[in-house]
Amino acid sequence: MRRGGNNVYLVDVSDPDKPDLKWIRTFDEFGQTWSTPSVARIDINSADQDSPQKAVLIVGGGYDTAHDAPAHPSSPDVEGAGIFMLDLETGEAIWRAGRDLGADLRVS
Repeated sequence: MRRGGNNVYLVDVSDPDKPDLKWIRTFDEFGQTWSTPSVARIDINSADQDSPQKAVLIVGGGYDTAHDAPAHPSSPDVEGAGIFMLDLETGEAIWRAGRDLGADLRVS
């Protein structure tokens, strides 16, 4: 969405004449979503997963608009600093790297 916001959408365009919006996701930690999402398959070793090969969407946490102000170009990111791995079918977060305590992998 770039300057348009902090959402990620999954739209099924198998039939271009009838696009189907599957889900819309945003998270408190998202900044503006500028990065290109990547689709991948990963092995998940978890009791709540029905398949070891899971289709996921990997997306960057986004851009923090605090960096737009010339007085704050080097201030730490409040939002956007991270990587999200989302379930491709549901959009639910499976894993996240970020600065906050809620991240699965905490990075500075």
